[in-house]
Amino acid sequence: MVSERALGRRLGDEPHITDFVPGSDLENSTGCYFGIGLSNRNGITEHMPFDALGLVLTAELVRERAELDRTTVLIADEHAASGNDPDAVRRVSNARRDSVQNLLDRLDLRRFEIMLGSEVPRRDVKMNGNTYERLQVGDMEFFRQSGNGVKIGWKHDGMDFDERRFDNMYTRTFGPLTTFVYTEPGRSLDGSAMPPYLCTEKPRLLLMEEEDIGHKVDQMTKPTRAYFIRLLDLYYKIVCGYSGNGRNCPDKLKRRLKEVYSVVYGKAWN
Repeated sequence: MVSERALGRRLGDEPHITDFVPGSDLENSTGCYFGIGLSNRNGITEHMPFDALGLVLTAELVRERAELDRTTVLIADEHAASGNDPDAVRRVSNARRDSVQNLLDRLDLRRFEIMLGSEVPRRDVKMNGNTYERLQVGDMEFFRQSGNGVKIGWKHDGMDFDERRFDNMYTRTFGPLTTFVYTEPGRSLDGSAMPPYLCTEKPRLLLMEEEDIGHKVDQMTKPTRAYFIRLLDLYYKIVCGYSGNGRNCPDKLKRRLKEVYSVVYGKAWN
């Protein structure tokens, strides 16, 4: 694990990193982690946006820069259980785990492991808050005590419900122990900021085998295309070992996206 100062320098020039909040336990950490949610206020979300790839790649970037041993992906099944059908939660959480594992395998990212929230032996948290909030804070302290003291999340200054809400709850409860590294939010096709791992009523580019990439890119605003270009530049940097430099051109974006989908799903993409 590198020092706080060294990690700050290494992350400072990365366009996908939007903030770095070091915790006092940073130099004792051997791993990092991030979570993938399954539900929003409307219920379970069946599909995972392509934007979730940005979290995976950002976590690998941070793991490399911080010289950590591993990254854990937490599939938040227990967090989605309240108010949702248990069979639906089980089905979607298993599908999400399989999708993430396939993504990691196809991109040859070998320092990752996947956990379900229901597998986390977290302790009860004494704090004011609802069950969901206590689960979130309990997860963070479990990971810190397990050596995973670096949490990858997303934030957006125009939203009051990004991951900082729960991160601040953790810090108020346990103190400034965990390190928080933030990336930008996901985007709907019209450019609205969204959780990178959750679908909403707004159309998204989805990480699914039947996705109509050309049609979705044609619906994107120019700033939305710029967002996906940044994500793809990170893909080429982490997975391919060289820097991407994509122009904001719809046809080129379509080609680059099809290349990634072809790798992920192991077939040519028309």
